[in-house]
Amino acid sequence: MARQLNVRSDEAYEIARNVADITGKPVAEVVLDALRAHGAKFRDASQVTATQKANIDALRAAARRAKANMKPGVSVEDVMNDMYDEQGLPR
Repeated sequence: MARQLNVRSDEAYEIARNVADITGKPVAEVVLDALRAHGAKFRDASQVTATQKANIDALRAAARRAKANMKPGVSVEDVMNDMYDEQGLPR
């Protein structure tokens, strides 16, 4: 099963839905295209500001702490599946 990404934003949903309607692409593909386009801007690490690097480092540290505190045998996917339905909406 593919990993899930959940964005809780009415604005993001509306934009993604509108682009999907216009292009005829699924919402997931529209979001992936946008992330790829935005991510391409940061392929060269020298373009990342000190603040952005600090934020990235903080997020990575938080992810490491969260991973260290997970119960053995429980994956992030298991947790996400318990929290969200197939459409990414809260249960």
